[in-house]
Amino acid sequence: MAPRYGFIGLGSMGFGMCLNIHSKIPSDSELYICDINRSALEKFVEETTGKAKVTILDTPKEITEHCMNQDIIITMLPKSEHVQHVYHASANNLLSASVQPTGQPKLFIECSTIDPVVSREVGQKVQDSSLGNYADAAVSGGPFGARSGTLSHMIGCDDAILDQVKSVVGMTGKSDGLFHCGPVGAGVTVKVINNYISVTNMLVASEGLNMGVKMGIDPKKLTDIINASSGMNWCTKNNNPVPGVQLDSVASRGYKGGFAIELAAGCIDLAVKGAEDVGAKLTLGKPMQATWHEAMEDPRCKGLDARSIYRWLGGEEA
Repeated sequence: MAPRYGFIGLGSMGFGMCLNIHSKIPSDSELYICDINRSALEKFVEETTGKAKVTILDTPKEITEHCMNQDIIITMLPKSEHVQHVYHASANNLLSASVQPTGQPKLFIECSTIDPVVSREVGQKVQDSSLGNYADAAVSGGPFGARSGTLSHMIGCDDAILDQVKSVVGMTGKSDGLFHCGPVGAGVTVKVINNYISVTNMLVASEGLNMGVKMGIDPKKLTDIINASSGMNWCTKNNNPVPGVQLDSVASRGYKGGFAIELAAGCIDLAVKGAEDVGAKLTLGKPMQATWHEAMEDPRCKGLDARSIYRWLGGEEA
């Protein structure tokens, strides 16, 4: 019998990941989905008609009870507290299932960007439950990468289950983008560091481009020069914050979709906390926190992609 899959969290990232998983699992497999947003669940079912069976379930507990033996449960949630809620800190959580597996243990894969301390805590809860094994496999690549199946995964797990984890998350990402970072917690630790660098670059790119526009430099020409020089980064090259510079960028779509500014602020929060936990000095951490939290409350940015911080800086839009 083909393994069954459970997926919790159909936000912009989770939706794309789940679509890729559904497209690649055997037709005789089953996919169980759960989210607090009912419309997202119904939309997913509409987009997957005619392939492996998809069933909407109401609670995480039901996901566990339907995925009992040699099965896989994947979570993709916004924040640490949501992960705790789904796994163990609420009624009808994943680990509250009363039926124990009779065959090989199931596999829980947590793909959210969360506090590494929380990931290790959840991993211990899974181990104590005897329901299965646990890995964190944080992702990088954004909603576009989730849809296109080109995500990178930073994996934290025991060596014994690494091949199994890779076989699952590989359905959502690049074969050369599966990185084993160490034991549970190591994957999301690397992701927090990556996001700290990425979000910092996003702000600096927005500041530099805004400065250039106000000094009379054409932003397209400035971007071309930066991308051929040492200032090039992911933001300038792949998702420019200035509307109109790249027609396929989120900025050219009114900053709608993409990586929410609230999530960017949360990434900085995690990095600052992580650095404080281990005594690592961050010179930009606290100022970055203040900047992103102020920007995310600005009506011009709230609820939009993080590159809308260009607006907060006073950036000109055509």
